[in-house]
Amino acid sequence: MKFIAPLSLISMLALAGGSAQAQVYLEGQASLGKAPKTLCDSMASCKTRSLDGRLTLGYGFGNGLGVEAGLAGYGMAKAGNDTTGLKRKVGGGQLGISYRHPLNNELTLDTRAGLTRARMTTESWTDKVKAGDKHIDSTGPYVGVGVSYRLSEGLSLGGMLDLTHLKVDNGHKRFTNLGVTLRKTF
Repeated sequence: MKFIAPLSLISMLALAGGSAQAQVYLEGQASLGKAPKTLCDSMASCKTRSLDGRLTLGYGFGNGLGVEAGLAGYGMAKAGNDTTGLKRKVGGGQLGISYRHPLNNELTLDTRAGLTRARMTTESWTDKVKAGDKHIDSTGPYVGVGVSYRLSEGLSLGGMLDLTHLKVDNGHKRFTNLGVTLRKTF
């Protein structure tokens, strides 16, 4: 039931894109995420790098300006060992604006900014016994900048740096993602 509204929005954007010239786009990103070390709660062997991703559906209004909505992973922190430790994952939905500025016929400067509603899920274990999972929700801004290369009409490949600022635990944390993007414009 909760998926009906997003599916309706996607359907409306797809129909609008059919009547407009190259307006709707779908973008995927595979990225290396870096979470703040403070998520490890001062435990030994803190690992804060992870492979993350982003999937975005957008609509371009013309002159490079557009709106987009998507889902993204922001990073993971894992600390401790098999006996005692914790693992935290952060990800959520995004809603924002985008701007694409052509640098020449093939290269485009890509920028994006907006708000994300993210959830940090914490799994912990002590003496190999799993403790209760904990969830913290947070809303914060994100920004991204990158460059893309046009492979063919409606298809581009690029690189993007995304920064996300969220309140987790007792403070604000910055999550960094550096990735490769593939965009298909319909």
